[in-house]
Amino acid sequence: MIPTPTSPNLRWWAEKEFWLVVVSLLAVMMVRISDVPLRGEEPRRAEVVVEMRYFGDWVVPRQYGDPFLSRPPFHSWMLAASESLFHSRDRWVLRLPSVIAVLLTSILLYGYGRQFLGRVGATTAALAYPTCGEVLIQSQLAETEPVFVLFLAGSLLLWHWGYIAKWRSAAMWSAAYGFSALAGLCKGGLQPQVYLLGTIGVYLLWRRNLRALFSWGHLVGLLVAAAIVAAWAVPCADKVGWVTTKKIWMSDTMTRFGGWPLDEFLVHFVRIPAEVFGSLLPWGLLGGAFLIPAFRRTVFTGPDCVRFCGFAFLVAAPTIWLPPGAQTRYLVPLYPCLGVLYGAVVDWVVQARVADTIWQRFLVFWAVVLGAFGVIGVVGVWAFPGTELEGYVLAPVRAVGYAAILLGLAVVLVVARKTMTSQAMACSVWALAAGAVVVNLGPLTDSRVSRINDLEAAVGEVRELVPSDQSVFAVHGVHPAVPYLLSRGVPLQPLRAVGDIPPGGYFCFNCEHHKLPAFPFAWEQVAEVCVDRMRSPVPDCTVVIARRRAF
Repeated sequence: MIPTPTSPNLRWWAEKEFWLVVVSLLAVMMVRISDVPLRGEEPRRAEVVVEMRYFGDWVVPRQYGDPFLSRPPFHSWMLAASESLFHSRDRWVLRLPSVIAVLLTSILLYGYGRQFLGRVGATTAALAYPTCGEVLIQSQLAETEPVFVLFLAGSLLLWHWGYIAKWRSAAMWSAAYGFSALAGLCKGGLQPQVYLLGTIGVYLLWRRNLRALFSWGHLVGLLVAAAIVAAWAVPCADKVGWVTTKKIWMSDTMTRFGGWPLDEFLVHFVRIPAEVFGSLLPWGLLGGAFLIPAFRRTVFTGPDCVRFCGFAFLVAAPTIWLPPGAQTRYLVPLYPCLGVLYGAVVDWVVQARVADTIWQRFLVFWAVVLGAFGVIGVVGVWAFPGTELEGYVLAPVRAVGYAAILLGLAVVLVVARKTMTSQAMACSVWALAAGAVVVNLGPLTDSRVSRINDLEAAVGEVRELVPSDQSVFAVHGVHPAVPYLLSRGVPLQPLRAVGDIPPGGYFCFNCEHHKLPAFPFAWEQVAEVCVDRMRSPVPDCTVVIARRRAF
């Protein structure tokens, strides 16, 4: 049986493992937070903040002055708070909310895990989530997902924590629904509600306690959620109407249910499990423990967290597995629950001697992988130039440094496998987490830095070519990075018609594959910025900054 804590009033926040997790994660997530140029949705989310501040409207997210029909503004509020606190728009300031969200999720995982697991298991849960490859990348981006995960996973785990600890019904349901409502204000849609109610419903059905759904506390929780959502939705509807408010909340979600072509469905159905598994490395292999009959029996005899988190994953999996076009990041809100399951596996290995061989093979496998990764990085310095892998070549000093660290961690894993004590298990978990951090924030981040376009530098040069007293008009559909980076705290002016550009006025537009659009006036090009995500000698898309001739 999986070991459980000895005291229901455990002071988990005073344990040295907890503080080691907090300090270590904060350090590693901050060390390279500014290295990778702004990319993807980051400039778009930051531009929403610019326009909210400019128009003095913190309720309606806008782009080019019009309502931006893509998720409510809670994440934008966090970006604005970070900018205001540090009086800066630097990369690390925009990305700090993501770091804090991932850190708070790990703190929640440790505290929740200690209600059911030993110290090694809770440490594994708290480390497995933030050191998954996909989560490590998200923690370094100013995007919505880390904050969304904090609230959605928090709604699930706090409800179960309260249920087991016998909190007051109103407190338990208010915590669950309150966090779920905040998750909704991050991304909109129905995902928070489906995951929360689906998981709780299946869990209570299994426990034969559906009457817990019918309580005054549950009603209080519903009212708390309604009040949180209404605090934004009512003022928003007052400004732009209920139809637009609904579109802001639902537009991103509804596009995923437009149609399921059979060929796309079959390809996605086969491909997505492998992609999810890859995004969970190095911890995903621990899920193989559920193939062992002895461990499956612990689902019914061990701690309740295994069943609850297992139900949560089973409820969520079809929503990602079935719709074509679903991406692994849609399942990331359930990664904290998977972290709890991985922690239970490690605790089981500590207790059940039958698992010695399996655990030892697991450690040896990752020791070989880490060592091989380090060696390949060094060899690639000489072998990859002139090949398709040239973009992944590391600087020689960095390659040797990463290799030394990874080989050292591989040795730790090999040595730790020989003794099955709690100390050796904890050492193995920390070494594996450190290996994941080094690989993702070391050579892989170096590769991203060398291959991703630095739009800030490119647009910074262009900004000097546009007089500070001149407005810049944005032709519809212009790449979002340029409005944000080109602006001086003033959003680019939206266009109702191209002819509205005044003589001598500046404007910008997308240029796909070097095909220039036609304009009903004479104009001259001021600059051109490649906005492809990756550097390329022949860009697919550029943004042209131009000026209408005055004659």
